[in-house]
Amino acid sequence: AAYRSATTDCRITNQVAVWGPIEASESALQDKWMNVVAQIDAGPAFQRSLHGWQSCMSQAGVKVYTVNEFFGLLDRRAQTEGRPNSNMGLAKTYADCLARPEAIRDGLRRHARSTFVAEQSTAIKQLMSDINAKLT
Repeated sequence: AAYRSATTDCRITNQVAVWGPIEASESALQDKWMNVVAQIDAGPAFQRSLHGWQSCMSQAGVKVYTVNEFFGLLDRRAQTEGRPNSNMGLAKTYADCLARPEAIRDGLRRHARSTFVAEQSTAIKQLMSDINAKLT
């Protein structure tokens, strides 16, 4: 066991030394992208589309006002009914009602992605170069 542990520690140390700087670069890009995603989710176009989601859910008999409230409802029902699959009908309603907001959000993300890739092209190229250098 001690030999395996030492071997594992060596592999982990080597992986951190090799991939650590790349992970730091990737993490910085990911953080920037997640900020863009958060801005889209909080933005007026997506938030307006959620009003239609709320109305659709209400018409289906599901009285929730936010996506988080919906997931809370799922959790409560799963606990009280004791069957994780008991919420399949609710899941279909959720998906049906969220189709339009997701389509809107998807369009916003696609546009934002094009802008992000253009603005971050140097960092992306450097990251890809660093990864390729480690793999060859």
